[in-house]
Amino acid sequence: MERDDLYTLIHKILRQRMFALCVRAGATDFGDSHAVDDLADGWRRFDAFLRSHSSHEQAYIHPALAVFVPGGTEAADAEHDRVHELLDQLSVQFAALVAERDADVARRRGLEVYRALNRLAAIALPHFDAEETQLMPRLWALLSDEEIAEVRAAIMASIHPDEAAYTVECAGEALNPQEQQMLQGAAASLS
Repeated sequence: MERDDLYTLIHKILRQRMFALCVRAGATDFGDSHAVDDLADGWRRFDAFLRSHSSHEQAYIHPALAVFVPGGTEAADAEHDRVHELLDQLSVQFAALVAERDADVARRRGLEVYRALNRLAAIALPHFDAEETQLMPRLWALLSDEEIAEVRAAIMASIHPDEAAYTVECAGEALNPQEQQMLQGAAASLS
């Protein structure tokens, strides 16, 4: 029997949404205020989603591991802090971009936003990989299936229905049919 994996499905969704945002930013005419507003809306939704995901890990998964391995999540916590710094910087950049009315200046700022989004991806990808290939195996080695189920239940109980709906919306392009079905069942239990 396959054990419950707290990371891979949500990371697949986060990767898909992050890559889509990077590609979309690369194709955006930053001199077009409507295109910028649309991109900024996509950013705000992704930003909230990634921050929520990070908070779930730190509130529920990391403490479960720390019981057995004190300090065992320090590196992951430091990486979360770095990602949050980048998210904060990107939010400031997006606000300035949305407010900019000079098309030439907006295009220059837009290029910097595009580059910053890709820097975020460059930091997030190895972080996701470490959680999936290092932290999850440690959790499997130290926690029973029942304890892992308790962690998942606590995470699911903390997810607001709007976040669950966004997750399901994003999953369509990120997950295989079996994974989508499993996620939709979990999201339905939240409503």
